[in-house]
Amino acid sequence: MGMSEAFTQAMGRPDPAVPNGLSFTGFLERVWELNADKVGTGFFRDRFLYLFGEGLEVLRPCLDAWSFLIPPMPNRMIVGRNAYGAIAYVDNPNDTNTRLYIVDPLTVELVTDHGLDLWRFIARDLPQDLLGHFLDDSVYRQFVAKNQLGLELDLALAIKEPLTLGGAMELDNFAVEDIVGYYQSTAPIYAKGMDEIKKSAAKKRPRKKKPE
Repeated sequence: MGMSEAFTQAMGRPDPAVPNGLSFTGFLERVWELNADKVGTGFFRDRFLYLFGEGLEVLRPCLDAWSFLIPPMPNRMIVGRNAYGAIAYVDNPNDTNTRLYIVDPLTVELVTDHGLDLWRFIARDLPQDLLGHFLDDSVYRQFVAKNQLGLELDLALAIKEPLTLGGAMELDNFAVEDIVGYYQSTAPIYAKGMDEIKKSAAKKRPRKKKPE
């Protein structure tokens, strides 16, 4: 089964579809041209996912705000996000040796592994749900059922207390937020928390004995 077939079988077609927002050079430009229409670009799964469409660059300040977790990289392409504000991006997208990452606000972690690039993201990891919480739409479904509406690209159903700090995947632990504002407001809190965790871990490490 080809890349686009595997993706469409699992994810369906975009609804609504929007113009393509990804741009490559060289050989990868041809690869994307051959697959973009087949894969589709826009909202998927009742607007829970927004993938490969135009307008994703407005989320770049989110990545900049969480610099405590996301190393700076001048050549970076945002390729999608989910309704909780998780953002999928690719560093050095036109290189043969590239990697895709997902910044996940549910756990305040970067999700990736060796060999995960955009093409494997489309052909395997999305269809087979291999990306942590990225496809867990359980709380979003509750939100839509209660409010009878989805979310626009600039909004997120943001978690209040991350799962790693004891929060739960329950609707009352989530609130609709401006996605950029959410990342910017949580950045100093999470940065301080991660710094304290690192310092605590360093203190617990056994000291090496000096050679006699």
